[in-house]
Amino acid sequence: LVFLGIILVSSCAFCQKPTGQLELDTYWRWDSYPSFTIPYNSVINATIKLKGRSWGIQPAFKFPIHNNLFARIGLGYYNYSFDDIRANTRLFGTQTGRRMKRLVYPGLSSTFGYATQKYWYNTVSATIGIERLFIARKKWSFITGLNLTNYYTLSQRYKLSTLTYKETDKHYFGLSANIYAGLQKKLGKISIGPKILLPIFDTWKKDEVFPPEEDDKSRSKWLRGLGAGISISYSVSKRQ
Repeated sequence: LVFLGIILVSSCAFCQKPTGQLELDTYWRWDSYPSFTIPYNSVINATIKLKGRSWGIQPAFKFPIHNNLFARIGLGYYNYSFDDIRANTRLFGTQTGRRMKRLVYPGLSSTFGYATQKYWYNTVSATIGIERLFIARKKWSFITGLNLTNYYTLSQRYKLSTLTYKETDKHYFGLSANIYAGLQKKLGKISIGPKILLPIFDTWKKDEVFPPEEDDKSRSKWLRGLGAGISISYSVSKRQ
């Protein structure tokens, strides 16, 4: 990522007429994660299946590298969510929830432990990418691009039956690579339009709140997701 960033910045040094754009992206993602098996107790295992509906918002700046090829740098917020949880064992069948370690938390009490039906990570998202612009008509254009995004989590939330358990464990969380395509309508210096996102590769940290996981280990997936969003950009150049 650092090497790609150096290339993008170096390329910009040769831009003759900057046509920079300030951009605001809002987007949603639907992901299905590969199942995995963990010990349920000392005798049986559980197979965990996860799905997630996540969302984010990201301001960014785009600057030209060559003709209609742009580099993109952004910093924003991403709600990295796992909200459809299935735990299957041969003895107990399928349960909607994921077992957690024993917690010490005001108002929380359980004889048999805890399970969360939904959990999410509040993250800072840092993105670099490349975008290609194709002029379709006078006021319409088609865009396609590639983004690489790193996530740094600031806090975590776990939905329990009676309350939401909160953690503030700050650490690097994961990486995502996706491609996208969209339409843009130009209204003076403002352009607006929808985007479709296709996640290519994702990796994320395990969470020690779920036994027997450790924060320094990771999981990953290829594809298995889809996203959509709305992009608004404003041209900061003098050229129309």
